[in-house]
Amino acid sequence: MRVLIVGKAGSIVHWEENVLATCRALGWEALFWAVNGHNRLQRLWRKGLRALDRRWLHRHLADDLARTLERWPPQLVLFIGAYHLPLTLYEAAAQSGADHVRVGWVGERFPPERKAIARHLHRVYYTDSGFVQEAAAQGFPDHGRWLPLAADEARFKPAASGADLPMVFVANATAWRLQVLQRLRTPIAVYGRGWRALRDTPHRVRHGRLPQARVPGLYARSLAVLNVRNEQNLLAGLNQRIFEASACGRPVLNDAMPDLERCFDPQREVLVWRELDELNELAARVTRDPVLPARVGEAARRRVLAEHTWRHRLRAMVQDLALS
Repeated sequence: MRVLIVGKAGSIVHWEENVLATCRALGWEALFWAVNGHNRLQRLWRKGLRALDRRWLHRHLADDLARTLERWPPQLVLFIGAYHLPLTLYEAAAQSGADHVRVGWVGERFPPERKAIARHLHRVYYTDSGFVQEAAAQGFPDHGRWLPLAADEARFKPAASGADLPMVFVANATAWRLQVLQRLRTPIAVYGRGWRALRDTPHRVRHGRLPQARVPGLYARSLAVLNVRNEQNLLAGLNQRIFEASACGRPVLNDAMPDLERCFDPQREVLVWRELDELNELAARVTRDPVLPARVGEAARRRVLAEHTWRHRLRAMVQDLALS
């Protein structure tokens, strides 16, 4: 396999970097083409072009991608965060004349006009089954498939010392998340942006973005991990937090999402809550019962290792596309 990965370097979840590392671990040839640049000079140049005229930036990106495809022809071009990338990239790839399969992977909600991008792709994978339905309702091409996020089991793994930190939540604030934490009685550690409104709660807040390198260790040492959906980006699916925390052997308290039962066994592998009173009850149980977190966390870790790593996702993709 020869795979060209197109996306943004240094995203919050390191999606592109996870896919690149997994491709190479599978023995595939893989190259990452970063839309925001690969070095400081390139990033500054592209940032300057964007400030002057976004059309200049998009033309520059398209020309650079075309040269890359000519110099390094792949079997598969994988656009990650596909509907947030410029249309000119897809036009350049389609016009390159190279014999490759173009695939998009979408992890956030999107407007109807993104169907112009979908028309340049042979397949689009959506991390949320609700996105598949939304795309169909908006008249997108009928080539969408559900393919959720995953965990890097080499980075997210149990801590040798076990759990010695309280329950944790790593995320930026949204209206729904603020409402949940304002009513959560069990004190937890919160990391992220936009949490000033929590100053009168029992929670310990660390303001600002937590470096990605610290997330695996934090999850592995925490008693449990809270997960509250971003209501602005998800319809039915799961974010990466549930897979990564589970890979660390920690129990996740996850709000009920339609896709959850397609990935985990509720209450055995994930502690699922629907109402805030139910969340408060679960949080209290986790803090006072030393057996429950260990049992749920271990079951969740086994499930992730069996079905929800990036290797599983890429192999499923290649099988679906009939590539070898």
